[in-house]
Amino acid sequence: MATTDLKDKCTLDHTGTSAAAPLAAGVMALVLEANPELTWRDVQHLVVYTSDFEPLADNIGWKKNSAGLMYNTRFGFGLLDASALVSNALNWTHVPHMALCSVNTKMRWVRLAYNLIIIILFSDYLSKWSLLLHSFPFKQITVRTRIMK
Repeated sequence: MATTDLKDKCTLDHTGTSAAAPLAAGVMALVLEANPELTWRDVQHLVVYTSDFEPLADNIGWKKNSAGLMYNTRFGFGLLDASALVSNALNWTHVPHMALCSVNTKMRWVRLAYNLIIIILFSDYLSKWSLLLHSFPFKQITVRTRIMK
């Protein structure tokens, strides 16, 4: 990427997250211009389904998630594809609202070291949830707990 540099010069060495963040922001602006009705969840799904992992496939760490999509802890789902994002955004069907579930569980905790505690949750619902969670490309579980002395 060519950009301005110190002392009124140009550089071709602008890389990394410093270059990626403004490029991604620009691509998202194009996506939202194509379809201003998109929600943040729609954009998240569009990015995942249109990203291209092939140019990065030689890097280690690629795995297939339960939705059949390739992902990497270093590269996410791959490179943004601006053309695919915009063309898919034009005819995008909104994803459903985020489901929120709450379950009361019994809890037991084990101190393994001074700063490491493992919390074990017991619930009939968790095994059912795990089956449900495997069918979605995005998973986020928030555990709120109160430990009383």
